[in-house]
Amino acid sequence: MAAVTVRLEVQVRPESKSRIEYAAGLVHVPVSDFVRDAVEQRADRVIADHEVATPMPASFYDDLLGALDAPVSPSPALACAPAAPPLRSPRTEWRPSTPSPSTRPATT
Repeated sequence: MAAVTVRLEVQVRPESKSRIEYAAGLVHVPVSDFVRDAVEQRADRVIADHEVATPMPASFYDDLLGALDAPVSPSPALACAPAAPPLRSPRTEWRPSTPSPSTRPATT
C-alpha cells in the first residue's frame, strides 16, 4: 500500500465523532484508519455504480417503451425486399451417432 501523505479534513457533529471513535475502538484501529477505510470503500462503490450504469431520466425509458410498443410498419426499402429463405434450417433434436461397423474399433 502506498504511503499516506495527503491530509483530508472533515468537520463532524460531536456525537458523530464520539460514535466514530467508539466504532474504531471496537475494531482496534486508529480513528484516522477507520475513517479512511470507510471513505475509500464508499468512494469505490459510488464509482463502480456510476461506471456500470449510466443514469438516465425516467422520460427516456418511457419514450423507449412507447417506441417498442408502437405498431411496426416496414420501411419502403424493406417492403420492396424479396422474401429471403431462412439462414438456418430448423433445429432438430440431437441424437448421438452410432458408429457404423466399418468405423468401430477392433476388439482383440
